[in-house]
Amino acid sequence: MSDSHLGHAFLPNRNATIRWHVVGTGKPLVLLPGLSQPAVSQFLGTATHPALADRRLFMIDYLGSGFSDGPPGHDGEPFSHAEDIAAALDHIGLGEVDVCGHSMGGTVAICLARLRPDLVARLGVSEANLFPGGGVATKSIASQTHKEWIGDGFDALIAMLDDEARGGDARSDALAAGWRQADPAMLHANAVALVHLADDFAASFFALSIPRAFIFGARNLPSKGRVPKPDSPDPGMLEKNGIAVHSIPNAGHGMMFDNPDAYAKTLATIFAAPLDSRLDDRRRRS
Repeated sequence: MSDSHLGHAFLPNRNATIRWHVVGTGKPLVLLPGLSQPAVSQFLGTATHPALADRRLFMIDYLGSGFSDGPPGHDGEPFSHAEDIAAALDHIGLGEVDVCGHSMGGTVAICLARLRPDLVARLGVSEANLFPGGGVATKSIASQTHKEWIGDGFDALIAMLDDEARGGDARSDALAAGWRQADPAMLHANAVALVHLADDFAASFFALSIPRAFIFGARNLPSKGRVPKPDSPDPGMLEKNGIAVHSIPNAGHGMMFDNPDAYAKTLATIFAAPLDSRLDDRRRRS
């Protein structure tokens, strides 16, 4: 029988509660959303797709977004969010699991694998920030001071997205709805942290020994005339460092919305082999 519920864990060091939605049964797969977006709105279509019917999907909200609390003073650093996710996973008691993150979520997933290698068996990242600089929205938010952002920057962004949504842009509507649930100060802190990502962050991703995959929206895949960006690096560089490269056709950065069928099937492919056999193979090679 399928399972669906909202879980939570109180984090004493943050004096806040982190929450997650669970869908399905079977081998667990943890899904981490993009910049301050609610996990369930970003991944519900993925979590309920037939291609992942044999998985139990954990969609976790960062502190300061979605259903989770927004503690004052959180620095928004990817490693800090990874600490929060690790605490949630420890509370759930899943042990070593598959993890996939989108955009900021991919960056946090990499931090989680570095911070707690005992928790991450295999890693998939969808246009994660690997280099400093940030994506389009992230750079725009981080270009404002905290005072400017809290003063009218946040409201201006939501108003712009609302205008686009009224013109029929469903993606803008989803972004606005998600960010309305976020703590504006945390959204700004998250964006600043991604823009100022450590110069050696990509190298630390390349150094991980677990199976890794990088997923592009095909429209962002660096090719003829397309310059690699912080969240869409050179595919050849990834493959040279042992990272499998996948591309979602007819999709951009919001690939799980642009082509939900292909995205879910790609995750099913990346995490297809039985987890136990992958772990046994890693032990033989270690």
